[in-house]
Amino acid sequence: MKREYRKEYKISYTEVDQNLKLGLVEAMTLPQDMETEENVIQDSYSKLNETFSEDDFVYEQKVYVTDIDYSRHTNNVVYVRYIVNTLSCEFLDNNQITDFEIHYINESREGEILRIYKKEKESSMEFLIKEGEREIIRASLDYSKK
Repeated sequence: MKREYRKEYKISYTEVDQNLKLGLVEAMTLPQDMETEENVIQDSYSKLNETFSEDDFVYEQKVYVTDIDYSRHTNNVVYVRYIVNTLSCEFLDNNQITDFEIHYINESREGEILRIYKKEKESSMEFLIKEGEREIIRASLDYSKK
């Protein structure tokens, strides 16, 4: 007899380049008698459900062959690069990123045109990357002034 478990990916930076937490999102089947470990991540996941409009649109990005991993999907790190490309050098010089969370919703592939959206708040930003009407990722970034 097997049990089905659902886990989630979460990449969370508590301090830039110092503390990286990683969780996993996928359905997987494990033997019933398999021991399970406690959750590595104790933080709760954010509900990234901000509504975006065309006023929040930043830019379009074509997925190139150099963005693809061995599974022929856009590499997860590439989405982070697309998000960072919405930030200015001035923003990065004057602010400290305190947390970053990304939810991988769907895959994208070579040749697809992605639309990147950003909504700014007082000390955070939310992001949406879409291909047509299909959501690919949602992310949030928290920051404080240096």
